[in-house]
Amino acid sequence: MQLFADEKGGANHLDFKLPPIGATLSLYDEAGVERDRVTFGPQAPGVTQGRLPDGAASVMPFSRHQARASAMPCSTAAVNSGEATLTR
Repeated sequence: MQLFADEKGGANHLDFKLPPIGATLSLYDEAGVERDRVTFGPQAPGVTQGRLPDGAASVMPFSRHQARASAMPCSTAAVNSGEATLTR
């Protein structure tokens, strides 16, 4: 799955942006249990990062080709204020 934190709204777009100085992003399930957490440092414009292969422990920068190839389709995912938090 590929989500864009760009405040644009719509399918695959989240209503918040990630700060370029870095932060911690935590994902929670509907019961409030933390399912994943990523802490990242300063970001370069236009660089996509993720886990490769999917589910790997470390986060790495992607080329445009890798970002598209690793995005898995998912019809049941949802991210809202109760499931994703951003801590600076």
